[in-house]
Amino acid sequence: MNKTICDCLGKLIMTNSGAKEQLFYEAPRGTRVTSIKTTDIEKMDWFTWTGVLGLVCEGIWPPATDITDVNSTHLTKDKQTLATGDDFGLVKLFDFPVKVKKTNILLNQFIYKTYFFSKGKIC
Repeated sequence: MNKTICDCLGKLIMTNSGAKEQLFYEAPRGTRVTSIKTTDIEKMDWFTWTGVLGLVCEGIWPPATDITDVNSTHLTKDKQTLATGDDFGLVKLFDFPVKVKKTNILLNQFIYKTYFFSKGKIC
């Protein structure tokens, strides 16, 4: 497990794993919840968004990269901007949600602002 996110009511925890899994648990018991649909995740009120998985952030990966290349995300309090940090020393700011459309993939069109840090990998 590499990312943990809690809903605003503190009753549900979502985790992202290195195995490309979004897992859900009831808080505080830790009972696994398997009845959540992928499309319902976006509609839920999350305290913040620090995960790298899900429909709301599927457009954060550049072509020919994998899930481990984006190390961190953070959603602004107003839920308008998603910041990412990656292995290439880049911090990118995306409009949230960052959904992939077929035209985006074909044309490699994702709109974001990029900031480069020469120190390398950003965690």
